[in-house]
Amino acid sequence: VEVSFTSPSPILATEVVNTLAVEFIDFSIEKRYETTQQASDFLSEQIANLRDDLAAKERELQRYGQEKELFFLSDTESTAVSKFADLNKAYTQAQIDRIRAEAAYLELKSLKANSLPQFVNNPVIQQLKTEYTRIKNEYEEKSKKFKPSYPEMIQLKAKLDSMWNELKKAVDVAESEYRSALKKEVSLKNLLEEQRAAVVRMESNAILYKSIKIEVENKRGLLNSLVERQNETLVSARLGGLKTSNISIIDKAKVPKDPVFPKKKLNLILALLMGLFGGVGLCFIFEYLDNTVKGPEDVEKLAGLPSLGVIPFLPPKGVKKKKRYGYYSGYKYSYGKENPGSENPLPEIKEIELVNHLYPKFFISEDYRTVRTSILLSHAESPPKTIVFSSTLPKEGKTATVVNMAVAFSQLEEKVLIIDADLRKPRLHRIFKVRNLGGLSGYLTGKVSLKDAIQKTSVENIWLLPSGVIPPNPSELLNSKKMKKMMEEVKEAFDVILLDTTPVLAVIDAVIVSSIADSVVFLIKAGEVARKPFLNAVEELRRAKA
Repeated sequence: VEVSFTSPSPILATEVVNTLAVEFIDFSIEKRYETTQQASDFLSEQIANLRDDLAAKERELQRYGQEKELFFLSDTESTAVSKFADLNKAYTQAQIDRIRAEAAYLELKSLKANSLPQFVNNPVIQQLKTEYTRIKNEYEEKSKKFKPSYPEMIQLKAKLDSMWNELKKAVDVAESEYRSALKKEVSLKNLLEEQRAAVVRMESNAILYKSIKIEVENKRGLLNSLVERQNETLVSARLGGLKTSNISIIDKAKVPKDPVFPKKKLNLILALLMGLFGGVGLCFIFEYLDNTVKGPEDVEKLAGLPSLGVIPFLPPKGVKKKKRYGYYSGYKYSYGKENPGSENPLPEIKEIELVNHLYPKFFISEDYRTVRTSILLSHAESPPKTIVFSSTLPKEGKTATVVNMAVAFSQLEEKVLIIDADLRKPRLHRIFKVRNLGGLSGYLTGKVSLKDAIQKTSVENIWLLPSGVIPPNPSELLNSKKMKKMMEEVKEAFDVILLDTTPVLAVIDAVIVSSIADSVVFLIKAGEVARKPFLNAVEELRRAKA
């Protein structure tokens, strides 16, 4: 057994362990002596009681034996039992002999000249049977050539009759042997029953005597065992007085030089390993659990669609209810006056949708121009004129992208028309600060003309067809013939037409508008849209042949 004790004091820990070991040895010696003494007292009491019981039983055994004279009948009893055993053995043998004789007799009892038994145990009968069969076969063989009156046939017939008579005599002998065996069996059975009665009479008196005698012998054996055990206990008690124990101290505790806890080096290594593998493991777990679309690679892999570009997400910071948009730390830019090597303060932008117009040298503006180039190069021979902007879910940046893409196209001296086809939650009129009267819904319902519905914006080369008053049936209006006719008319008047629509999975409006446009730009907010809804939205557009 290894004993240990932890303490801030090394000296105290050593003294506690050594003292505990010594005290435990003393306790075990005292406990063993106390237990041995209790066992000795208990055995003494039991031995005294057992001796009294044994003496009483011995007196009872002696008295009963004298009354029944069993001490003097023991030889007679033995002779009677021996005689009974001999008779039983003889009776058993007589039964065997009788059964054998009876079987032989029954086997020969129905003996016929033309039907001899096939198996006979008597060798004499077996020999007669063999000879009889031989002569009979010879007689039958010659009867085919000679008549019964022929001398040789007469001789063979005489031999057969003679042997048949001998077989009948053998049957009589077998019957006689059977009767004799049966008589002997009956006689021995009667003698056996008489001897059994005599033995039972003797045993009836001896049974109780034997039971008492056995009880006496058992008590005597138990007494001897208890006495032997008491002697062993007394020896153990005397040895206990010597203050000896089978427990010993192998190595005493020594004052430790170094603490056992904490193991700083080991803990540091374990902490580093756990932090490293735990961090890597968590990354893999989060990556596995994250089922969102994370970037262009996911789009191309899942839907097989080409990526037109990436617009960074710049979370706003509330500064007196204004929106401040910036970019990663350390990005150096300059606009207006050149200031190379210095870091200008971030511009305050009230509306991110017009960043391409207000800050054309801002890095996000360049990203929008990259998307514009990708759209033009995707159809180099015949660039699309009508482009629908949609997404899977709301708040993925459709409206901001439409406005900044309109600015990007206008910078190419293209006449750009923005159509607010989101007849449910329109926003474009607020961005460009124009009146939302008439608009698309007014034109489709016949309230205003297309010329009156389209308004010039403050940005050069950009016109806006606002949504107008929100109608009760936006899907029906967008799917009307007048909507298709309008698209043909604006193609003649403008170089590029950009349409802002609803999310694909929210309502059917985006799918309807996409079916009458030349191209669709699908926006995805990375890390926000799950893969399954994204694929469902793409499938909706494909079914509409957008």
